[in-house]
Amino acid sequence: MIKSMLVLICAAMLLVTCSNSKSNDNSLSETDLKAIKALHQAYVTAWLRNDTSGVLNTLSIGAILMPSGLRPIAGMTEIKQFWFPHDGSRTGINEFTASLDEVNGSSELAYMRGKSHLVFTYE
Repeated sequence: MIKSMLVLICAAMLLVTCSNSKSNDNSLSETDLKAIKALHQAYVTAWLRNDTSGVLNTLSIGAILMPSGLRPIAGMTEIKQFWFPHDGSRTGINEFTASLDEVNGSSELAYMRGKSHLVFTYE
């Protein structure tokens, strides 16, 4: 379940505020692109550290997860309960690699597209 969610998480975590300075073509600045890539790296690193707060801090307050076969999971409370339930289960992230194929958008909204590989244990 976690593996299928990670394919779509980039869209949820990318609702970042881009710089207020707008160019005539309204494209992302180099600063925006660097910030988006840094956010992506922080997300991967937080999962590898099993850092609940670090993972959640990479998401927008209005994030929505869209896991395959399930209803959308909206907001921090639901996302935290879904990924980090207090039911005695434990998920360990053994390996998580992610690559970006594209980062694009405008100063209003940005997106990224890429691939991820996740190896985890679930108890």
